[in-house]
Amino acid sequence: MGKKNALIIVNRDFPQKDDLRYGAIKDYNRMCLMFGELGFSIKSRVNRTAAQIQDDVEKACSIPCDCFLFVISTHGEEMALPKEGDGSVNVFEQRLLGTDGQSVAVSTLITCLDNDVLKGTPKLCFIQACRSSENLPDKEYDTGVPVMTAYTKTKQENTNDNADGGNTSKDPSSLPSIINAWYDDDVLNLLKSELVIGPEENDADDGTEDEEILQFWDNETINYLDDSEQKKGDKTDAKGGPDKNPPPSVPKKPLPKPCDVAPVDCPRDCLIMYPVQPHKIAIRNEEHGSWMLKYLFEERSRLKSSKGNIFPFLTSVMAKMSEYDANIGDKQDLKMCGTIYHRLTTEVILKRPGVFTRQFRACLARAKNTFQL
Repeated sequence: MGKKNALIIVNRDFPQKDDLRYGAIKDYNRMCLMFGELGFSIKSRVNRTAAQIQDDVEKACSIPCDCFLFVISTHGEEMALPKEGDGSVNVFEQRLLGTDGQSVAVSTLITCLDNDVLKGTPKLCFIQACRSSENLPDKEYDTGVPVMTAYTKTKQENTNDNADGGNTSKDPSSLPSIINAWYDDDVLNLLKSELVIGPEENDADDGTEDEEILQFWDNETINYLDDSEQKKGDKTDAKGGPDKNPPPSVPKKPLPKPCDVAPVDCPRDCLIMYPVQPHKIAIRNEEHGSWMLKYLFEERSRLKSSKGNIFPFLTSVMAKMSEYDANIGDKQDLKMCGTIYHRLTTEVILKRPGVFTRQFRACLARAKNTFQL
């Protein structure tokens, strides 16, 4: 890959003291080092207003190159757009905040990338910003999703080892082992109350175990059913002939609640990565910086093992993010589900150049002397 240009924008200081983004300078140094190491010619900016952010992007996108990178770390929000049609859909627009408290739409910045100068050029965008909305306060925290996992187990297994996520049922003998394979107690209780389970058969103590099978039918009745006289052809499951009496009127169901969407306009040859899904808050640590950018930096060795292919690398970054449990105030064990949108049409390979640029060597020296990475 030939000439590679990068624009890195990091905002730390905002008008309100509580809005200061401590840890943001870690983001700045990591991104400058990482992409400088990969041979990008970097334009970096700190503490930019909304208008300056748009101006920086427009200027950076006017320079021809073979790969373009845009990284921004700032506050963000989703803003509700005016409702259209029957109002069954609430549409939100992602916006990024400048240090002046004003905002610029992500769609405006992405449109700048989709120009004739960068036509056919791979464009990579990493947007570290919240995607939450004050209109959806109940959706802003991602607490994860409980996952049920099954495993193979025999009767002789010791069921006391529950520390690493084993079976948590206090009465494992009350259900067959095939049922007890579920971790989730709620599922076990549901199965106990609603399934008919056949008696266990064990006629001989020969060291073997009979297979226990769930019975979803009446064992005695099933033996007397015969399909040998069935006729060919499709039939309906209605009894008798057509019903001449119209069915009674059905009361109208209440209209469903409006659906909340935050569309992302991803142009051709572009990749956009967020640290979270729509309507969620992005998480940053005052000591370690933003988690998405931290893991981008720490997992960059994956690029070498994948011969520079960005997708195995980004997959490992998202895996690291998903494993982290964040605590914000009284909110415990919050999760981040990294989200990628892309319409890349060519394979993107990022590798170290044979010789580092003077810009990168200067950046590396400054970072080592001034900041702890």
